[in-house]
Amino acid sequence: MTSIPRPLVPPVESELARTVHRPLGLVRLLFILGMVTLIACVVLVQGMSLLGAALPASQIAYVAWDRMEGESTLELLDVRQRQAVALYQWIGQLDTPTWTPDGQTLIFARDREDRLGRDLAALDLPSLDFRWLTHGPYDNTAPDVSPDGRSVLFQRDTRSPSQWDVHVLDLDSGETRPIFEGGGIDGQPDWSADGRSLTYDMSWNGYTEMYTTLYVLPFGDDQPGEDPLRVVGSNSFTGDWSPDGTALAFASSRDGSYDIYRADVAGRTVERLTHHPYSDFAPAWSPDGGLIAFISRRDSDGEAHLFVMHADGTEVRRLSPSVLTGTRSYFYPAWRPSP
Repeated sequence: MTSIPRPLVPPVESELARTVHRPLGLVRLLFILGMVTLIACVVLVQGMSLLGAALPASQIAYVAWDRMEGESTLELLDVRQRQAVALYQWIGQLDTPTWTPDGQTLIFARDREDRLGRDLAALDLPSLDFRWLTHGPYDNTAPDVSPDGRSVLFQRDTRSPSQWDVHVLDLDSGETRPIFEGGGIDGQPDWSADGRSLTYDMSWNGYTEMYTTLYVLPFGDDQPGEDPLRVVGSNSFTGDWSPDGTALAFASSRDGSYDIYRADVAGRTVERLTHHPYSDFAPAWSPDGGLIAFISRRDSDGEAHLFVMHADGTEVRRLSPSVLTGTRSYFYPAWRPSP
């Protein structure tokens, strides 16, 4: 079973902080400053190593939102080392990062400067080169890359702000086309591991999750005109496929509070994984299927934090750091694919 890192031990007060209030010899002071510089360099090198081809195991990308500054940061966290590095920063909105199968590119949504609405963008690692993938005129968000890396599912409001549809983007040609056009908000699409099915949410009451239902839709040239399969009923959304394609993790308020559940693809069995009075949402399976990351507001500061647990719901651990200002939240966890 995949191990979950224990919470970090609070850092001890630095030697420099303890001694600034009493006289220091020049030699001792230079020694301390040299050690501080060395530690900073080691942290910088370790942080930058997250971007390269030699990938440490278990990395999660997510969006950190500072509501006081109005600033979004796309960050990459090494789960084992508990170190994060900032990849991309934006004064505005960043949404729903997803990885290409090789783990070298992040695709996400960002609001535009030249118009209202969001478009899909890509960020290559380790160069951190940014490029747009869609160019309006609609609001485009919630991307998910296909297992072969050639296409991207996403949601688009082609008809009105209260009617979203699932579309697919061909990364080679840049062309887009609709996959499913329902009568309400159809969004948060997610590919199955074999690329032959997708899951999505359907809501008939605007953005209210109370009326959201989770569906699976067969997808492929050999499956034209197939009807979507209803997996779980009202109050269920943001489904994420298990790596073996047998189960879906999703958020639901079916038992009162928003918690994380898992269901087999046919919907015959549903298991509740978290039991907490505050909201748990946005589940994401690890590449080996042993862990599920998710977001929760269960901590005393009221902010949304990143947590991880075993796939059976045991050993819940918080990964995101404490922030003294209490204005920083974390959203949209996305595990980096294994090399």
